Amino acid sequence: MVQMQLRIEMDSASPMLVRIRQNVMDSARVSMRFGASAPYASYVEFGTRRMGARAFILPAYRALIDDLDEAYMGGVMMGNALGRVDRVGSQMEQLAKALCPVRTGFLQSSIYHEVH
Repeated sequence: MVQMQLRIEMDSASPMLVRIRQNVMDSARVSMRFGASAPYASYVEFGTRRMGARAFILPAYRALIDDLDEAYMGGVMMGNALGRVDRVGSQMEQLAKALCPVRTGFLQSSIYHEVH
């Protein structure tokens, strides 16, 4: 396994390297939460002993995880990781709502994503 370490000396760094360093530091603080807040969401997602699982959160996450990784890495380089991750989070949210097997509206409206 190859390990890489990025070290930028501030006193001798070019303005571009200083910007990249700041982008990396800012992007390290980006986090996203994605799920459903309805009290029974986990029962639908994972099933119970009397009802089979009808997943909608995990399939949406798995379908777009590569896009999320790409958005984050591109955002690190360009300095806009927060916005890029938020766009992919919105796509995950919309896909989960489309996959939601319970059409009552409450479960669908409880699907969310938050990016910090």
